[in-house]
Amino acid sequence: MLWKKIQAALTRHLAAIARGSALAILALYLLSKAFAPAAAFLKSDITLIQVLVLFFLAELAKATSDVTVLLKDKPYELFPSQDEASLHIRKLLDGHRPGLARFLGTSASHRVDLMTALRDRGWRLQILVQHPKSAHTEALAADISQHLDVLVYSTFDDYPSCEIRSYKAPAFLRGSTFENLGVAIGWYIVSSTKYGVSGSRNPVLFASDGSAQAHHLNRMFAKALDLPWNDPDTEAVEKVAPNPSSQRTHPGVRPGSAAELKLR
Repeated sequence: MLWKKIQAALTRHLAAIARGSALAILALYLLSKAFAPAAAFLKSDITLIQVLVLFFLAELAKATSDVTVLLKDKPYELFPSQDEASLHIRKLLDGHRPGLARFLGTSASHRVDLMTALRDRGWRLQILVQHPKSAHTEALAADISQHLDVLVYSTFDDYPSCEIRSYKAPAFLRGSTFENLGVAIGWYIVSSTKYGVSGSRNPVLFASDGSAQAHHLNRMFAKALDLPWNDPDTEAVEKVAPNPSSQRTHPGVRPGSAAELKLR
């Protein structure tokens, strides 16, 4: 993948050299025809050669710079936590064409800022979070419900390019993919906290799009997300008017919350 990028960079600059050389020759020819003094000056072959050599050296310097950047670009990076990974991804978003971003996790508690940045740049989002009914603890169920409220009624309120679903299986993998940008993968481990699992404080592996690492991680992530996303028990999360009297409340879930839409 890296060699293909280097080839593309060199090809681009060689094409620029060819176009520039042709334009330089044409300009010198027209100049010699239009102005007699210039014609005498340009009769020397050394003048034309100097112009072409200078142009070639300028493009060669640009090509060297581009290839150096590509060689220094890391195909993958390991971040100590979700916060550091999200900061890195947000920097990459600047100047990048919007596409599809997909998220998988228990709740979105440590990725709301990243999702907001994607929304502001016009990205389409698919967000799959754990259903409170399958949460490890009541505290985690309440946390999931609270952050679903934030997503549905605040972050993506009246934003049509976001789809949120809730799966009813134990949390196992967390991650996100960003079209033509890269993939981030993390893990859940059992913890002694009130939530029962830990995810956002664990290391996150980010692989840049186009690398062999990203290809393998994307394949794994697609399988991990598509299966619960399309599961018949997975539910769409949408706005509803609170109706506490008709709700069958799950422990830790507030009546009328977004996470309780189908728990009625």
